Amino acid sequence: MKQLIVFTALCGIVLNIISFELFGTPVENKIEAARTINTMHVFENKLFIGHGDYGVNTGPTDIIYYDFNDKTWNSKFTIDDEAIMRYVEIDSNLIIPGVDATDNWDFGNYYIYDGVKWKKNRSIPHGIHVFDIIKYDSILYCATGNYLAIDSLNELAPGAILSSINGSQWNYDYISPSDKNLVYRITDFIEYDNKLMAFYYGYTGLTKNEIPEEYHSFLGKPFVQDTIEYYLVLMSDIMGQSDVLVYENDFWRLSNIIPDEKIVTLKPFLFNEKLLLYAVKGDYVTGIGNYVRNNGVLPDNANTELYMYDSEKTVKIKMDFDLIVDICKYNTSLFMLILRNKEYLLLKSDDLKKWNAMPIPQYAGDIMSFTINGNDVFFGNSRGEIYKSDSRF
Repeated sequence: MKQLIVFTALCGIVLNIISFELFGTPVENKIEAARTINTMHVFENKLFIGHGDYGVNTGPTDIIYYDFNDKTWNSKFTIDDEAIMRYVEIDSNLIIPGVDATDNWDFGNYYIYDGVKWKKNRSIPHGIHVFDIIKYDSILYCATGNYLAIDSLNELAPGAILSSINGSQWNYDYISPSDKNLVYRITDFIEYDNKLMAFYYGYTGLTKNEIPEEYHSFLGKPFVQDTIEYYLVLMSDIMGQSDVLVYENDFWRLSNIIPDEKIVTLKPFLFNEKLLLYAVKGDYVTGIGNYVRNNGVLPDNANTELYMYDSEKTVKIKMDFDLIVDICKYNTSLFMLILRNKEYLLLKSDDLKKWNAMPIPQYAGDIMSFTINGNDVFFGNSRGEIYKSDSRF
């Protein structure tokens, strides 16, 4: 399938004609729940895709990639995790944090590719969910949703940061507050202003009777446990007014860099020596992605914002969107995939002031991720399809 689409610049009147075509369907043989393209990453002239669903539990998960040299799709290794959500490059190696091990809860996994072969490392204590890995000041750090069993009747699910010198033995570096009714998760690292920052969120399971009636129409799908329906509700301001953990002078400390309240999640990105922060805010938020895709608007109990932080002050970037789906920096440009009024748009900017926009045709479905390689931009959708277009707009 190939089609020419016309788009206009977000700022100014600029018309462009650009191709948009189906590039591949590498997961069409997977069960439906496992086809979502969660992430894509180009490494050594190969396009690696991440697919699967760690809520539904669709693993083990094949590592699938497209070789630009051979022009073929390949899969030569399978990870013992329910999905692939992220690829990370460290010391010229490609790493997959194991987001949900198919093994028991004693250890979490990560996988490392040296350009020749993949290796599984099952070494992260109680790392039920390993969300991110970074190397900072010669030390490896991993961000987890962790598990601590006090005894047979007392279990806690804190977020935890663990550190390691060589990746074979990990030690607890930080454990979040713990609550018998609340799950904490540390999900993202970023190095900014010579400091390591970590981001987190927390949620709880509530029955419908425990949620005020005014929020019932915004609830997502419940999960059933012991015949009772629960809704996973994101908690706002779980660390008070603090937004981020900062590692400084051998200690993790909480820091408040966004003046607004009721923040439930923050996603960090770097561009032009600035820290961009995508925030979701609200009360009794149960996940807004499906709601926006189904209804075309944000639920009344949630709000989304984009902030810019320069280590001294934080400003809100004025931009009209419902969701920020994905962000990618390539050369001197920032590319941002947004969903607005049921339309997916790829935005491009060199200065965070002037933006060009490329609308994604509706036949491409719900776009979940994208990446750039040379003059091409690749989009992955919830059906497991990958589309290709031109990045020079």
